[in-house]
Amino acid sequence: MTDSRPRRELRFMVASALALAASAAAHAADPIQFVFDASGSMSANASGRESRIEAARKAMAQLARSPSALGLTVIGGGLGCVHSSPLFPALGAGSRIVEAVDRLRPSGLTPLSDGIRSAGDALEADRRARPSGQRSILVLTDGLETCGGDPFAAARELRGRDGALSIHVIGFNVRGAARHQLNRLAQEGGGSFQTAATAGSLSKAIENVVSGEFLPQATSEPESGSGGRGPLADPDSFSSEIDFGDAQSAERQADLSPLEAKPSPEPTPLKAKEAPVSDAPALHTEELPPLPML
Repeated sequence: MTDSRPRRELRFMVASALALAASAAAHAADPIQFVFDASGSMSANASGRESRIEAARKAMAQLARSPSALGLTVIGGGLGCVHSSPLFPALGAGSRIVEAVDRLRPSGLTPLSDGIRSAGDALEADRRARPSGQRSILVLTDGLETCGGDPFAAARELRGRDGALSIHVIGFNVRGAARHQLNRLAQEGGGSFQTAATAGSLSKAIENVVSGEFLPQATSEPESGSGGRGPLADPDSFSSEIDFGDAQSAERQADLSPLEAKPSPEPTPLKAKEAPVSDAPALHTEELPPLPML
């Protein structure tokens, strides 16, 4: 006796639902280590009267409900050119990450290279336990490396060690040299590159990576803000001996609080990153408390 059509359709629907659930569970087990920029420039305005750190907090709040295995490495936040002790990836750790981000006060520099390497180290246990599993680093930053490191070299190093690793980058309120080089970082990391300018667009960009639903791959960017398209600079032209020139110097000054900033050797006035100094809220200089270990 053959099954009736309604019964066959019901069986198909149940099988499809189980397959989707199994796929979602498998994806949730793939860890994502956030590299969160809490440098001084995150005090600048994002849109309207909202600072970048305020917008980032709102966007990160969605992680409290995430079933995914998430971890956190903080760069900046009064830590100088070192990163925080990481929260290692764990299922259901989203709420602890949200609480940690809520406590951050933007200050200090952006040791992007160091943060990326720390995130890779935090994923090392998963690489050994699940060599064929997928792992991701998600860099959320509003600018460039300002501690003299080479994030491109860091990305290549981690990818050489773990072929199942992807480094995704979200550039928050970035353009020009910062956008160009963050896109290059995503290319080196074999991941996606997205930009955002508001809490809403940043929230969507984070959701894209955490859910895995939409990951726009990094592509060639124009050399300047002219709007044209062209090849990116040869990654080998950036070495650990250089600091991305004037762009990084300006970014470094934007990261520093007024008490920390060094006088420029040139008589030209310094400019805050991506926003006039007059628009930026006062920087907070209180020291970041150590992140709890999971």
